[in-house]
Amino acid sequence: MEKALGLVFAVAAFSLLIGTSAAAGIGTSSIIVNSSSASVSAGGSASIAYTVKLASGSAWGTTIAASNSGALSGDGITLSFSNSYGNPTYSGTLSIATSPTTPGGVYNISLEATGDDPSSAPTAIALTVSGKPSTNVSSTTTTVKPTTPDYFSVISKATFAVNGSTGGSFTLNHVITAIIPANTFVSENGNVIRNYNFSIIDFSVPSSLSGPNSSLIPYGAYAFAVNGQVNSSISFVNAIGKFQAIKSVVVGKPNDTSWTYLGGVYNGSTYSGGKYTAADVWNHPNDSVMVNDVFFKPVMWVFEQPAPKAVTTVPTTTAPVTVSKATTVPTTVNAKPYPGSDEGVIAAIVVIIIVVAAVAIFALRKKK
Repeated sequence: MEKALGLVFAVAAFSLLIGTSAAAGIGTSSIIVNSSSASVSAGGSASIAYTVKLASGSAWGTTIAASNSGALSGDGITLSFSNSYGNPTYSGTLSIATSPTTPGGVYNISLEATGDDPSSAPTAIALTVSGKPSTNVSSTTTTVKPTTPDYFSVISKATFAVNGSTGGSFTLNHVITAIIPANTFVSENGNVIRNYNFSIIDFSVPSSLSGPNSSLIPYGAYAFAVNGQVNSSISFVNAIGKFQAIKSVVVGKPNDTSWTYLGGVYNGSTYSGGKYTAADVWNHPNDSVMVNDVFFKPVMWVFEQPAPKAVTTVPTTTAPVTVSKATTVPTTVNAKPYPGSDEGVIAAIVVIIIVVAAVAIFALRKKK
């Protein structure tokens, strides 16, 4: 009886050991792709061959999937695997399809093997989506989405698979760079997410959007997104749960700044609703770069520039003077004689005449 009970316990222990080992993973896998990038037009598709290969341990059932497929589907990007499960080594083809409404930009597809032989690190594929394909319009009716003062459109976007333990530096079009420190995780609804998809999104602003005050004019906007969400209920935190800022390095002018814009809804191609909530503080290390190191939520920020100052027109010349003829100014002036000088000259002449006459008369008398 005792031997029978011992055998039962041994079998149970062995079964428990097998179950625990299977749950923790028997070995590790690596994912090899024939191309780490693909380019399509919105509405187009592409395919990439992959191989799930055993890296260590024993071969057990393993599944290949894209860890960020949910975020990608929000942008109209769908993924399908021709062979998603098997014992490594096995191969298949990843089919990528985009929607005609997929915004242009660079998207990161993060492939991971899960199960008994998980991959130790994700395999990234960069998908570049450009201009919408031309279509033949057979209807004369055109649907135009209304533009409102709080309607922002995506210009470009880049999505990256982030390992929170290592962080990294990520850039969009060499204009906006986000630097995520090591041990930066995501806190959402009380849950801490260690690995996540991080997006940098560049938005245009409608011409009808005014600045937060009369001294500022909006000229652009950008946002961070976590797993496809632009939402102030999500926070970046460090290893002990305190807020951890993401550094933003942006190409900008010395007087440029931004305001935080909250309360809107992001649907993958637009951000609608919301309002200005607070002025942001930027450092300007030089004339072409601005830096912020206090943002710790995936939200929207609107770039602002100073409004031009009112110019008061001051005339630089007086009204022209019209001169009909040239005026000649004499260079010399005859002095006016002193009063009485004319009478003196006349008297002197008279005296001389009288003297001459007297002399002449005296001479005639002497001759006689």
